[in-house]
Amino acid sequence: MRYYFNVIDGQVEISDPEGADLPDAQAAQKEAFALASELRAEFPGQFQHHSVLEVTSEAGHRIFALPIATPSGAEGK
Repeated sequence: MRYYFNVIDGQVEISDPEGADLPDAQAAQKEAFALASELRAEFPGQFQHHSVLEVTSEAGHRIFALPIATPSGAEGK
């Protein structure tokens, strides 16, 4: 199944046009955690508490959303 990883930051949405073929939702969740970590590292301090990485199915259904922002007090750890 193809999963899409979209960044939603307030009123701004950055859609994933390509997505990734993954075997199941568990694999998509693992990929989402890795991507969120990469985004935090590449853009430190850029994401607010409401910023999420939304994972959708090829049918456009939301599978889950993962917060992107670094938890308070976790900067520099």
